[in-house]
Amino acid sequence: MLFLKSVSQKTVLFCCLLLVIKAGWAVEPIHIGHVTSVENDVIARTAAGEHKLKIGEKLYFKEEILTKDKGKLEITFRDGSLFTIAPQSVVILDKFIFNPAENVSEKSVNVLKGTFRYISGMAIKNAKTEIKTPFGTAGVRGSADDFKVTEKGMEVFVGDGQVDIKTKNGKVGKVRAGELGTSSSSEVDLAPLEKTAESLGSFKENLGGPDSVSAYVLSDKALKEDAMASNMSAKQQEQALKPTKAVLISKPVNVQKETKAKKAHKN
Repeated sequence: MLFLKSVSQKTVLFCCLLLVIKAGWAVEPIHIGHVTSVENDVIARTAAGEHKLKIGEKLYFKEEILTKDKGKLEITFRDGSLFTIAPQSVVILDKFIFNPAENVSEKSVNVLKGTFRYISGMAIKNAKTEIKTPFGTAGVRGSADDFKVTEKGMEVFVGDGQVDIKTKNGKVGKVRAGELGTSSSSEVDLAPLEKTAESLGSFKENLGGPDSVSAYVLSDKALKEDAMASNMSAKQQEQALKPTKAVLISKPVNVQKETKAKKAHKN
């Protein structure tokens, strides 16, 4: 009887430990990429506090990134895609699920304000990349796109592929390669050539030319860590994301409401 009681206690203890380990696996944070270029002051904020980013550092779900007046950051996600953030910008790394063996690639970045460039990485069938802004959501289907978010609206220049924009009121517009799209909370328009040229100059000034990519090479250790994380099932990665919450210390830009006269002019 004493023997059975001892075995029973050990079994319960083992099961409890197993549950604790599994729970730990479920909430263990998974890195989504690395810093491959950083200039001046760039801050990462989490629930644990904030710190200044440095080259080679890992980035995680829901980190809020702030680039100061002269700060600039390049992120290389695990799928090889690049995200360059210009000075005076605020973004949240909202979601990143990537497992090439399962053909799963889901990426979402919440941009509160600023200028940035997205260059796609490994091609995955049915990949989903979204840029969320105070004016709506941009679905990216291309390889090189420049964005700008201000209190007046969003601009996107599509270098290749297509960007589908859905405004806050549900209106959808398409911006194709070589076009500059502008979006408010209710409208999506294509900009004239003069405005396109002006915006391209601004993007180049803040982000560099289309080929401005860091020469930094990830270490073998970092590449191995990327491979191990990407080998985790999409379900496991999703579970690690769920308990993570954005700090959202910064506020989105104040969206300017369209006047009746402006709406009438558009109509």
